[in-house]
Amino acid sequence: MAITASLIARGNVVLAEYYPPGTTFPTIARRLIEQIPSSPDSKKSYSYESYNFHYLVEGGITYICMSDQNIGYRIPYAFLFDLNSRFKSMYGQTVHTAPPMFMTDTFSRTMRDRMDFFSHDPNADKISKVKGDIDEVKRTMATNIEKVLERGEKIEVLVDKTDTLNQQAQSFKKKGTQLKRKMWWKNAKLCCCLIIIGVLLIGGVTVGLLAYFGVFGDLGGIMHHKSTESSSYTASHVVTRTLTHTITYDPSSTDTIPSSQ
Repeated sequence: MAITASLIARGNVVLAEYYPPGTTFPTIARRLIEQIPSSPDSKKSYSYESYNFHYLVEGGITYICMSDQNIGYRIPYAFLFDLNSRFKSMYGQTVHTAPPMFMTDTFSRTMRDRMDFFSHDPNADKISKVKGDIDEVKRTMATNIEKVLERGEKIEVLVDKTDTLNQQAQSFKKKGTQLKRKMWWKNAKLCCCLIIIGVLLIGGVTVGLLAYFGVFGDLGGIMHHKSTESSSYTASHVVTRTLTHTITYDPSSTDTIPSSQ
């Protein structure tokens, strides 16, 4: 139960590595770094035969280690994070310009010592827990490299498939939002129609009840009565004015008022 090999690279340029003789690690690790994008930061695990290959990409630098499958995922990732911290602390910005294998002689001993620590020291597991990587590691996907190679399917194809799935998820989310808005407008229109129909029904029922109880007939009689009274008043007023004009007497007139017979 151990971490047996590790490698540090900038893109396809190997900066440092440590592995025991007689392993396939150098070949598989170099095939992996050809397919792993240097950005954005990421981490993932692959299985091959009885080993797991774990990688961590941070700040454009890729860290890879090979471990026994029974060691799990938490400790290898704790080792990779520790390796990242020590490597950048020791070399700083030099890691972005250094030539191939430039750090192997000076850093391979550190890589070997840290692999031994995380493989055999019981405190290594406690350190990994403190760093809070447990939940993130549980989400790491393990893919069988051997089956991928047998099918002749390159790792970049898997990456393309992942990108396609992400695009499909975004498209599905957008369509869901559009459908939600469409349904909202449909419900709003339906509510408006129901309100209008309700108002018309209430108005129709009200008019029907008024007609049923003869309210419109009573209003017609009242209006007719007022019209008759107005006509009578007008005729009476005209007669009164006529009579008044007829019997008006002017004292200065020389005409004699005719006596009644």
